[in-house]
Formats: sequence, C-alpha cells, structure tokens
Amino acid sequence: MVTNVLQKEMSLGLVRISLECEKQIQLWTMYSNGKKIGYGARKDATEEDLHVMEMHKAVSMGAGVLPGWSEVEGLEDEMAYIRAHFEHIVGSKDSETLYILRGYLPDTRAAALGSCITGTLFGYRKGHVSLSIQENSGTLPSLVVELAMVTNVLQKEMSLGLVRISLECEKQIQKEKKKLLEEPLWTMYSNGKKIGYGARKDATGEDLHVMEMHKAVSMGAGVLPGWSEVKGLEEEMAYIRAHFEHIVGSKDSETLYMLSPDGNNRAEFSIFFVEYDD
Repeated sequence: MVTNVLQKEMSLGLVRISLECEKQIQLWTMYSNGKKIGYGARKDATEEDLHVMEMHKAVSMGAGVLPGWSEVEGLEDEMAYIRAHFEHIVGSKDSETLYILRGYLPDTRAAALGSCITGTLFGYRKGHVSLSIQENSGTLPSLVVELAMVTNVLQKEMSLGLVRISLECEKQIQKEKKKLLEEPLWTMYSNGKKIGYGARKDATGEDLHVMEMHKAVSMGAGVLPGWSEVKGLEEEMAYIRAHFEHIVGSKDSETLYMLSPDGNNRAEFSIFFVEYDD
C-alpha cells in the first residue's frame, strides 16, 4: 500500500488490514477493509529503517513527516510517519492481531467511532448459537444470524479469553446489489480457524420471545427456561446480552465490538463481516 493512500484511508475512518498466508510461507496476501490489494513481505531492517527508529527513540506516539534519508542517495523527499501504542493479541497459533489503542492515537479520526447497538448471543447449550442485533433493547431485531458454533463451545472459548469471529462472503455479480449484512450466507472463522457457515434467517417466534423477555435488559448473561413455539418448554437456554459498537469500515467491511461494562477499550468478543473479490 502506498503511504499517501493509507493516510487518506485513515483520514476517512476505520482501516482493517489483514495479512494471510499458507503455513510455512514467508509472504502474506494483503487485504485492506476486505479488498485484496497485493502482498506483504517480511524483510530485514535496513539502515534507513534503523535511522527512522533512532530518530523516534524518545517518542512514544505522534504523526508527521521527516526529511527523507537514504544510505545510498542521502536526502530525498519527505517521509510520513504515524507512531502509536498497539495491543498485541494472540488468538491462536494461527492468528495474531495488532490494534492501535484508541487512547494513544495521534489523530482521533483514525479511530472513527461507530454507532452503539444491542446484541444478544443465545442458544440451547448443545445447539447452535444465534446472534440477534437490535437498534436498542426495545426494537425488533434488524439481523438474526445462526452461527456455526455450539453454544457451550462459545461459552468455553469466551471464558478462556479473546474471541474473534469472521463472517466472510464472496462478491456476487447481480443487478440489485445486496448490502453486506443482507447476504444470506457467510463462511465462518473463529480465531482464524474455519468452522462452518453462518446463515442469516428470519426471526422465529422463539427468537422474538427471547427478545421480548429481555426488553428491559440492556446487558447481562445467564440462562432462560427453554421455549419452543412447537414443543413448549425445553432445556435451558444460555444468553449473553451487551452493547456493541457497530463500525462500517467500507461497503465491504463491517465490525461489531462487544463493549465492556467497565469502559475498557479492549473488546473480548468481536464479529467481522467481510465481502471479498474472488
């Protein structure tokens, strides 16, 4: 990615860069906000790289320009930089993430905040978990997705630490373009591992019953007596209800971050919706 292109994208809002590779390959395919743009390559630090780090030795964060420098040609055109604190999270042996920490951003536009919505994860312990999204706790769901993960497995993963779910679909050539969250089916990854598919569905009577029971609840976790429009009472249903930050990175990328009740910026659970070109 060219430096001035990255600067422009960051000034417009959220930027999500993904570097993906097959095992044992020292080269990554690079995506920016869901769009494939080329490759990222690991390299040894050059004298110029070390010179830039030396100039920033006493700087913890900032953004600006430096006079260009080359070990061969000397002074060149200006060099732009952004320096910040990152949180390094190891999701699994196959997945690591770097997040610029909001409190340490030199330019708050680089962390364009999204809208706050209500999200509920719920399901029978041995059944698939569903995600319901509402504008607020008293409205009808705008989106219900059945995830390819059993409820008690998700509970276990969340108890162990960070959970990153990615729902990805391929762009379709069609007359009427669907919005990203209107897609009917996504390939689902949990902490970098493909686990099946997530499917959009119409809210059932059972889904609406769960939302009705939580109408006055903005956040919480626990169990409900099971209910089915066909069978009546069944086994207990587990749920987690929370505020999510909804961020639209681009027309091909949207993210839901579960907000911590203590105001901590670190999101323990997040869902990425991504549409990509084949």
